[in-house]
Amino acid sequence: MDVERRRSVRVPFSKPEAAVLQVGNREILVRIVNISANGALLVMLELPSVSTFSQDCAGSVVLSMNVNHSVVDTKARVVRTAPGFVVVEFGDAIMETIVGTFSESG
Repeated sequence: MDVERRRSVRVPFSKPEAAVLQVGNREILVRIVNISANGALLVMLELPSVSTFSQDCAGSVVLSMNVNHSVVDTKARVVRTAPGFVVVEFGDAIMETIVGTFSESG
C-alpha cells in the first residue's frame, strides 16, 4: 500500500520553469521539477562544487522565480541534495498563492 508522506500536493511542471537559487553570494540557475506549498524539487543547471555548496547551504537560501510576469523571492532551506538535484523547504506562507498560480497557468 502506497502512502503519500508529503504534507502538501506537488504540482509538476509540464514545461521547463527556470529559477535562480541564491546561495550565499552565488546565484545558481535551476529548473523547477515540481513545487508544493512546503517546498520544491530543483535540478541544478550549473553544478557548484559539492563542498562549497554544502557550506553555503548551511543557512537559508532564496529561490527567485517568475510568477505572472513578476519575480517572487522566497526564503527556503536546503533539506536534501543529490548529484544535480536539490530539495528545498519553504519558510514563507506566500507559497500557497504561488502554487495556485502555477497550477492555474499549467
